Amino acid sequence: MGECINYNSYGTNEIDLLYHPSLLYKLLKYNYNPFDFISNEASVYNKLLDSYSSDIRKAKAILPEIENDNVSIVILPDQPWSRRVIGVYANLLMYGDKNRAHALMILNKNRDYLVGVRAPYNNKSGADIVCSMFGGGGRRGAAGINNLPKQHKNNFIKEFKKQFSTNTIMSDFKC
Repeated sequence: MGECINYNSYGTNEIDLLYHPSLLYKLLKYNYNPFDFISNEASVYNKLLDSYSSDIRKAKAILPEIENDNVSIVILPDQPWSRRVIGVYANLLMYGDKNRAHALMILNKNRDYLVGVRAPYNNKSGADIVCSMFGGGGRRGAAGINNLPKQHKNNFIKEFKKQFSTNTIMSDFKC
């Protein structure tokens, strides 16, 4: 249920969302625990779950534009489902391949890219660094760029690959 609510929160505007955040908040507040929500708001929950599953299947059907041992870059279409799934799908990729960094990119109508970056799960650092180079931000393990100009795509890819060219797992080293 938490993933479904998180999934519904992604989008560049309210039209991308399945439910307005204030409506979901009211429904969640009224239902004191997740089981009450699932039971009392079954149609809302089922729509979230079914849409989440459908959108993840669409994303999984898209092959990476770039993929090697260290990085994967997937270009998603400019669709509401892509904008809803960008964060949760990036997380699924990160958990599925814990030694690889992942970037998801969507070329919007304004000809800028929306970018979601996940550092490798086994070395959660660097996502914020590469995104901040292009006006984005976030955490060490998960970051993004709201408006990467199309002409900077190749520079972003170069810096992304450079940032994650080696995946030394620091947690394995003891001092």
